[in-house]
Amino acid sequence: MQKAHTRLWRHAAVIGVAVILTAACSSGGDTDTDSSPSDGTANPDATFRFADTLPIDTLDPHKSPGAGNNVWLFPVYDRLIHLNSSAELVPGLATEWSFSDDGRTLSLTLRENVSFHDGTAFDAAAVQANIDRAKTVEGSAVASELAVIDSVEIIDDTHVDLNLNAVNSALPYILTDRAGAIASPAAFDADLARNPVGTGMYRVTEYQPSSSATYERNPDYWDPDAAAAARMEFTSITDSQQRLNALRTDSIDATILDAANVAAAESAGLVVDSAPVLQFYHLQLNLSREYLDDVRVRRAINHAINREDLVSGLLFDLGEPAVQPFPSGYFAHDESVADLYPYDPQRARQLLDEAGVPEGHTLEFINQNAPAYTQLTEALQAQLAEVGLNVEITQTVNFANSFYVEGQGDAGAINWTGRPDPSQTVGLVFAENGFANPGKVTTPEVTALYQDLQATTDETQRQELARQLSAQITTDALDVVLYFPYSNVAYSDKVVGLENWLSGKLEFPGVGVAD
Repeated sequence: MQKAHTRLWRHAAVIGVAVILTAACSSGGDTDTDSSPSDGTANPDATFRFADTLPIDTLDPHKSPGAGNNVWLFPVYDRLIHLNSSAELVPGLATEWSFSDDGRTLSLTLRENVSFHDGTAFDAAAVQANIDRAKTVEGSAVASELAVIDSVEIIDDTHVDLNLNAVNSALPYILTDRAGAIASPAAFDADLARNPVGTGMYRVTEYQPSSSATYERNPDYWDPDAAAAARMEFTSITDSQQRLNALRTDSIDATILDAANVAAAESAGLVVDSAPVLQFYHLQLNLSREYLDDVRVRRAINHAINREDLVSGLLFDLGEPAVQPFPSGYFAHDESVADLYPYDPQRARQLLDEAGVPEGHTLEFINQNAPAYTQLTEALQAQLAEVGLNVEITQTVNFANSFYVEGQGDAGAINWTGRPDPSQTVGLVFAENGFANPGKVTTPEVTALYQDLQATTDETQRQELARQLSAQITTDALDVVLYFPYSNVAYSDKVVGLENWLSGKLEFPGVGVAD
């Protein structure tokens, strides 16, 4: 029987580096072959079948509202800069990058002889067109991340300068995500949401919104070893038990499992790679709603949550209780606030009384309609009832759209999929104009620290500012962080090259199926 492979925390030193002057390594992820038990060679004609936990309703990278969708997007779309599995910057469509001395220009050297799936050439003009589109297209989910870019200056076909209105040392990391995804400008006026056109290692040949996608190898991809399978078939199965059943019956080759299914997967002889990642679960509050604009109420809710019980009952101890948005062992974690909100229902009631919250006050929780989220939401509902708060649950099939875009609900329990640089998480979740900040509310202290972090290029100073930010966010109770779950990647022993990614978002370079 295959044993579960559980990794210790993997430090990536460059995560905290503010400026990467040049990159001289190849992309495609690190090669931690220890995560894949297969000693076989991938069959180049095989199909790799993967089941994701949530559906995706758009393949337009600039409009996709959640980073969890990257699993579906990144086989199609290269980004200007890539990450490997240890969250280190590596070349993507840009082979080198450097900041000017004043930090106000990021210069990119572009990969040559690359074409989009529609046959058009990738060049500096395509970069300019994509960044302009990502900043301005209606419904953009990444405009706030790119707001620092004033203009894209074309130097020649393979060189562009991103001219900035402020120093933002996290920009290379931002460009590794959807904000840096490059689509064919010739396809902008078509329907990227349904017919994506990128330069990636696979092209989409069939797509059923919120259900499935079929990918075929891009024979002209610039990294010939990346697409180890001829085809990939992705499907959405929201229930973890159903995903496990599909894996056990050979209907799929790999998936992500909830902690409750890990032991059964091991017993069935499947491989399980459990590893900590930057992803965290939180009860996210809309701070513009009644009473939630009062820090006493937010602190009360933090004290009302028994995080240890959640990790034990929901994760079978495959996770880390937490009150701040960065995990222990990570450079942005501030130990001084690690125990700021012990489980204390009496203190919670006292704070609610001080804030004038009436007994039985009702909060509407928006809940992603998937079993894991429902279990968590119902557990929180029971814990908050103990301190006199009534929770009404409203189901949704698209949490990000309902909560962040349409502004429904007072709060919602959801996972934040993490970002390679802490300023990205802060900018999206806690900054005033962050896409994933439902109430667009923050505090002056958090704003000042966030601006300092963006403007600082010294690595040591950046790490200290990141810790201060984590402490300030926690002290101001801008969030109710719950825990860091382990990512449990389960797969058949025929799978080659699959591993956990520290970013918390799987990618598939070099992943295939052996005979």
